[in-house]
Amino acid sequence: DLSLLHDVGGLVLGPDEPRPDLVLVVCNNDGGGIFHFLPQARLSASFERLFGTPHGVDLSDVAALARVGYARVERAAALPAAVGEALATGGIHLVEVPTDRHANVALRAQLTGAVRAASAP
Repeated sequence: DLSLLHDVGGLVLGPDEPRPDLVLVVCNNDGGGIFHFLPQARLSASFERLFGTPHGVDLSDVAALARVGYARVERAAALPAAVGEALATGGIHLVEVPTDRHANVALRAQLTGAVRAASAP
């Protein structure tokens, strides 16, 4: 999500510019969720301001501004259909997948533990 917002100007094409067939799938965790995997995530209240950087931007508004297709996918099972529909329609589309930063960290820890247990001698 932060990368999309940083480069949003690239989505804004002039009316006569060709529009490629492009589907952008954006994991939206309202900021720098990847940084929650770093040790400093546990250190202080300033972590959220410095690393989490919540933006609160509605990505449907971004899509409307850029005049591109938009879909929001709430469940992983719906993602292939949303991408397929966007591809079939053609043009540029933004498919938003909202995620929760803390749930992502917990899920990764759970998966890491399962892999370690499965690979233990």
